[in-house]
Amino acid sequence: MAHGITENKITGKHEAMYAGGEPAWHGLGQVLDGVPTSTEAIEAAGLGWAVEAWPLFAFNPVLGDDAAIGDRRPVAERFATIRTDTEEAMGVVSRHYKIVQNAEAFAFLDGLVQDKVMRYEAVGSLWGGRSVWILARFPQEFAVVKKDIQKRYCLFVNSHDGGGAIRVLPTTIRVVCNNTLNLAMHEAENVLRIVHKGDLAAKTNNALRVLGLVDEKFQTYEGAATALAAAKITDRKAKNYFEKLYPDRDGQRNTRRENKRDDLFGRYTFEGERLPAIAGTAWAAVSAVTAQVDHGSAFRGKTAEARAESRMASAVLGFGAQFKDAAVALAVDTFLVKGGKD
Repeated sequence: MAHGITENKITGKHEAMYAGGEPAWHGLGQVLDGVPTSTEAIEAAGLGWAVEAWPLFAFNPVLGDDAAIGDRRPVAERFATIRTDTEEAMGVVSRHYKIVQNAEAFAFLDGLVQDKVMRYEAVGSLWGGRSVWILARFPQEFAVVKKDIQKRYCLFVNSHDGGGAIRVLPTTIRVVCNNTLNLAMHEAENVLRIVHKGDLAAKTNNALRVLGLVDEKFQTYEGAATALAAAKITDRKAKNYFEKLYPDRDGQRNTRRENKRDDLFGRYTFEGERLPAIAGTAWAAVSAVTAQVDHGSAFRGKTAEARAESRMASAVLGFGAQFKDAAVALAVDTFLVKGGKD
């Protein structure tokens, strides 16, 4: 699949910027040695252009360019999104669609960047500007096992073609093009989708607040995760741990809880296969719980946006978060404090 990086038709410049002196694999775009501000990132990436909504008209294609004004028919409540610098049409939207300019997208993240919670890492546009991404990096690195250091990012994706919502998500993938953007979206556990309608500022600020809580969770879990990844356990001890999470009530067999335990053990085995370095460890057992909470439950909502918000809220703020916290605490007590003897 092509990298998709936009080449400006006027300047010939590729619309992308990469910070920290680290270029992208495709070698396109501008590389900055330092940590840029939003203004510097926009300038370096060539994202200073704006988008406008122009009314749409239809005409008989037989007439072609010879169609007079009177031959053109207005298309009710439909508009084309136009890049103001190249006047290229990028998509078709309704009258309810709210354009989020590139500068506005950066403004959503600027507060966290200025507070040094994050720093701009990579930004750019794809497919002529139809999609714009901003990748901001959390300063702390996360290493559960040796030589498996993960850098953590916040990815903000905005579309100008009317074909998609704003997407905000945490990721460990350095997005530098369309290929890596698709990879990050595919592997993301929690994605907030914000449609281009209503109070976008409030919706986006809430998404960033939740991402801030995700960062706090990472920092809290880092020490426990490292210790649990070093604690080897047997399959029997893993099953005992899952039984503590979903015990049978009053000594009576409960099919639903038994199915939950079986599902956890299957995920525990899979986590070890996916990451051999944590196979047979207490952290693989905890990772199984996280996978079950984040992916194994149905979340209610009439729209994909509502279901995504429900999933994120549960994973970070609601019952799902509480259950994962309890699972980590139980794992520490079972495998570290008591050494998994019981």
